[in-house]
Amino acid sequence: YRLIEGKTANQTVSPLSLVTDSAVPKAHESWDSQPDISIFYDRTDEITLLKQWVLTDRCRSITLYGLGGIGKTALATKLTNEVKDEFKCLIWRSFRNQPPIQSFLMGILSFLNCLPPDQCPQNTSDQISQLINYLHQHRCLLVLDDVQSILSSGNLSGQYQTGFESYGELIRRIEEENHQSCVILTSWEKLQETSRISNSKMPVRSYRVQGLGEAAKSILAKAQLLDAERWDELITAYRGNPLALRIMSTAIQDLFDGS
Repeated sequence: YRLIEGKTANQTVSPLSLVTDSAVPKAHESWDSQPDISIFYDRTDEITLLKQWVLTDRCRSITLYGLGGIGKTALATKLTNEVKDEFKCLIWRSFRNQPPIQSFLMGILSFLNCLPPDQCPQNTSDQISQLINYLHQHRCLLVLDDVQSILSSGNLSGQYQTGFESYGELIRRIEEENHQSCVILTSWEKLQETSRISNSKMPVRSYRVQGLGEAAKSILAKAQLLDAERWDELITAYRGNPLALRIMSTAIQDLFDGS
């Protein structure tokens, strides 16, 4: 074992302060769900900017937020595939099924293989500390998709549902504590933690994903819609939202023979 920085030989060191030099993930990548981006609409400018944030600016945290169906997960997947080779490991986790934080953390710590199972802390705060220690020692890419699934609807923006408040501590520490990894989050709205410290001067950034422009016409063309001169009107009406346009294109084709 190697003592972390700041500990002297005669100090008592807790298990959380121990990091094994041989600790390596069991594989380079861990996906609990792998979104299909075989069809990806042009977002060249967004990818270029986000790659700069990840690789050049070395941001600790990047939040992609915007309306449901706008393309946040697809954008995050495309970005992840383009930068993952610059990291020691990639972990992709979806919050769609609302995982309890302890099982979420235990799964990640188990994949990272950073401590033997009998030394893995059971306290949530200690598990978070263990994860932060690993992110500090090793450059990892962690993607948290559909974070809005653990947020409370009908309340102030960014509030967590009952039972999921500890995720706030996790995200706050990821954003505020120094480490060399990058965490990408997707959500319908900004999180309170991100809203507080996100700006262009900090290694914590947020990006509002907008609808498609000209690229949206490929959706309508694939649906074989008629009246191409009115496509711009349809795209504007649905703010270039890819999911909404796919749904409406199907309805127009089924109900009005594509007209």
